[in-house]
Amino acid sequence: METDSKGHTQTIFFLATIISVACNLLLMVFGIWIVGNLNDIKESLGGKKIVESIVTNKEDEAFIKEVCDDLGLENEVTVVVGPYYVHSFFSPLHNHQLNGLLSQHPIVADPEDPTRKILMKESIYKELSAIERKAAIAHQIWHIYSYINNNNIAKPGVNEEINANRFTVKYVTPEVLISLYRKYGNGGPEVWTLISELEKYKLTTNY
Repeated sequence: METDSKGHTQTIFFLATIISVACNLLLMVFGIWIVGNLNDIKESLGGKKIVESIVTNKEDEAFIKEVCDDLGLENEVTVVVGPYYVHSFFSPLHNHQLNGLLSQHPIVADPEDPTRKILMKESIYKELSAIERKAAIAHQIWHIYSYINNNNIAKPGVNEEINANRFTVKYVTPEVLISLYRKYGNGGPEVWTLISELEKYKLTTNY
């Protein structure tokens, strides 16, 4: 009886050891899988990567190429339509800063890549007509051109906006820009100054 009891105990101990080893192996494999996927998640969510929800059409892409060629821009400029950066636990401060920027400027050069990417809110993209999109795109590409020519230093201010508008009216009428400012401008004095400049330009150029 004692021998049977010892044998039974050894069998249970042996089975428990096998189960323990198997569980540890499973946990190790699961841990490796989690770490690998966590790195992928961090890269896609916290790595400040842009996520496109819709892609601009071929007409937009052809116009972007035309404007870039006119300015002699060699880098490939793309328009990315929201939601831009994914809301993420890994970079909440970056998400907050970008959301603040886009709440004020629905169409803006990407602060992470200001020489190649233009960000546009999806809601705005869907609202704009083809000619309005041309105006917005040409205006922002001029800012990219100016930024590069100024040794990658931004030159914010009314004069910079006026110069961007004077370039943009090569492709659209001043009235298109005026309409955009009235629809999407913040109504501040700078916006009214830009509208006034465009109205004057209409008179001097017989638009």
